[in-house]
Amino acid sequence: MHKNVIFLVLICATVVMFSGAVSAADVPSANFTADKYWGVNNVTTHFTDTSTGNPTNWNWNFGDGITSTEQNPTHTYSALGSYNVSLTAINSVGSSTKSISKCINVLNNSNVFTSSNGVTFFVANDAGVKYDMPNGVTNDNGGVYPYIPQTYYICKGGGGTAPIQLSTDPNYVPGLDSGPGSYTNNDNQTGTFYIVFRGGVVHLDDAILMLAVNGTIADDFSVTITSTGYTYTPPAPGLSSDRTTANLQNITYVTNALNETFYKSDFIYEQNWRPYNQVNYPIYNGENVSDPNNDFHLMFIDLDVGAFFRGTIINGTSALNYGAITVTYAFHNLENFAAFATYGWFSSCNWGTGIPQASYNGLCGYNVIGTPRPGSDFTANATSGNNSLDVKFTDNSTNNPTSWSWDFGDGITSTEQNPTHTYTKAGNYTVKLTTSNANVGNTEIKTGYITVLDTVAPTIVANVTSGNYDVAQNVALNATDDGGNATIYYTTDGTDPTISSPVYTGPINITSTTTLKFIAVDAAGNQSPIQSETYNIKSDVSVAVTASKSNPQVGDNVTYTFKVSNNGPGVAKDVVYTYVIPEGLEYLGATVDQGTVLYNATTRTLTWNLGNVAVGDPYLWLNLHVLSAGTYNLQPTIRVSGYNPELDGNVGSLIVNAVSADSNVVSGSGNGSGNGTATVNAATVTKTMNTVPMQSTGAPLTGLVSALLLIGSGLALSRKK
Repeated sequence: MHKNVIFLVLICATVVMFSGAVSAADVPSANFTADKYWGVNNVTTHFTDTSTGNPTNWNWNFGDGITSTEQNPTHTYSALGSYNVSLTAINSVGSSTKSISKCINVLNNSNVFTSSNGVTFFVANDAGVKYDMPNGVTNDNGGVYPYIPQTYYICKGGGGTAPIQLSTDPNYVPGLDSGPGSYTNNDNQTGTFYIVFRGGVVHLDDAILMLAVNGTIADDFSVTITSTGYTYTPPAPGLSSDRTTANLQNITYVTNALNETFYKSDFIYEQNWRPYNQVNYPIYNGENVSDPNNDFHLMFIDLDVGAFFRGTIINGTSALNYGAITVTYAFHNLENFAAFATYGWFSSCNWGTGIPQASYNGLCGYNVIGTPRPGSDFTANATSGNNSLDVKFTDNSTNNPTSWSWDFGDGITSTEQNPTHTYTKAGNYTVKLTTSNANVGNTEIKTGYITVLDTVAPTIVANVTSGNYDVAQNVALNATDDGGNATIYYTTDGTDPTISSPVYTGPINITSTTTLKFIAVDAAGNQSPIQSETYNIKSDVSVAVTASKSNPQVGDNVTYTFKVSNNGPGVAKDVVYTYVIPEGLEYLGATVDQGTVLYNATTRTLTWNLGNVAVGDPYLWLNLHVLSAGTYNLQPTIRVSGYNPELDGNVGSLIVNAVSADSNVVSGSGNGSGNGTATVNAATVTKTMNTVPMQSTGAPLTGLVSALLLIGSGLALSRKK
């Protein structure tokens, strides 16, 4: 057992010692990349640590006084200039530092080369340069290659003026073939040309296209460039020229190796000469570089393909397209003069890594003359009028437009040059005209140019018309107006609506007999005729009669209760109850819980004005004194405004048989309906009631509450036992 323990301890010690030895060998090797090495004005760059050796700490110096200890920081450069960036990678064993000179370059849109050669430039491609060579070699600068990330270097001295040229024929090499050279000046906004190569080295590793535009560049300018040619793995950087293709690897003919659109912002150089092996070399053949009217803006485009000398054998056959590079272009909104030139880049040649060659103005050139964009303008034969206004528009644009796009402001468009348009609705209309030729012209906008007056009144209808209805109605009003913005006003009290009346905002709920009146008024003040609809909503009024004494005798005082019920659904309007008190009965008084009651002693008529009766049960308590024996029919008359079809059959009556005090006859009483009447001897009226206020029911309620409280107290006392 002890031997096993000792053995395990020795193994663990050996592992620890071995791990320490390995760790001691892992000194970090600092390295990093950036997602953006240059830009215009503010440049935000994300740095990525690619160090090896497992660093645990990082110290960044961004070259502008700012540092960071993050592993993968993001930093913004706001000032113009070139910035040296360094990263020190650290772990417990040691550290190392990686520094890149001029790693980040913040430019403006008018940079100028400081020399005709021995300089670097940035390309406008989104992907940057095809070949970024930090290990390039050179004979220049004392043998120190001036590496700046994402740039190409133009060598001092040079590899001649004829090897790389522009041509309109891939089989014609200016300077090699007889002829005047290849010069093109045209106004074609799209086209094709070729980059041909005839250098002593039979292969060109990469070609860069220069585009220069003179004067102000339109904000909406663009140019699309495509390239087709050969790609291969370039030789290692060096100072010699391999004049064969035998050592080239992965030779491939690529169609549309580049297919990218470039914009105004991609022109970052501004000068009237181009980099070359001569000072103040013209941008195009015949340019006066001293002419102050020239103001060229330059961009460089990596074509991402190379070329071969015409007749070179590739994989056993002659190079495709004579070994030339095919370039197509398509300008959009080029208004000025544009010139193309080309540069040839090598990984290894007699001048080292870089560009020793450029196209020669004395042998070739390809220039495109832009088209001034149209200046849109127009007039109209009429700018105001009444509904259904016909307008004839006339194009007055400059610079010879070839197409027109009209917007009349009412949803209608046209592509005619001089259209006629009819405005069918009132309003103010903004008219727009955009003209084009080879370029898109400006848009002329005339705000509120056409005014169509509104002279037509709106119309208005209700979705429910007048009539008798058994249920409440939701009435929707709809106005039709050529301007589409009429306002509806309405009343429900029978008065004529005005613009001070309620504004209609949604369906109106009609619950009782109602006359709805409404109008529509448009924005111009045109008013529709007053519309009126009357809705008779059914009410269901009934009357029931009960007596406080069912067998009254002469001399008794009796209270008769009349209950007026409305079972709806509509409100019963202007309800009036009348009852003529027979002779033989004396009126003592009456009380009601709704409305007012009047008694006319001359006509012996009791009138109860209930007003509007919603769904519910108003009551009348009528107090009478029996003067003489007889049979009396207590049946009132009810009058209701509106729609109450069952009213006549719903009025109940009470037959009262009054007897003498010494009579043993038992009187019967009833509660029903009918129109029976009885004639009795006249009695003397002893009391006249005028308006009687609504009866208070406070006392009975107080008694009821007191009784309930007493009962509750009794129950509580019982529980205590």
